[in-house]
Amino acid sequence: MVGRTKERLYALVLAIVALFVLWFILSRLRIIVVAFLPWWMLALLLLAVGVVLFLAVTAPRPKERGFHGFLCRQIAIPI
Repeated sequence: MVGRTKERLYALVLAIVALFVLWFILSRLRIIVVAFLPWWMLALLLLAVGVVLFLAVTAPRPKERGFHGFLCRQIAIPI
């Protein structure tokens, strides 16, 4: 039970970091995004980001080594 809560906490932190990165990128490209993208395309972009975040948070995690092992396998760091 504690491991699952810890994994959800890591997923929540990952989602918050992803939202911050999205906000940072969009704030730097604010003029370009507002000037050149129609409102419906911007809405589709935000919807796509939301779907990716949802899938990242709800994805099943491997249990044998916890979240640290999952990250190390994703970026090929031997543990």
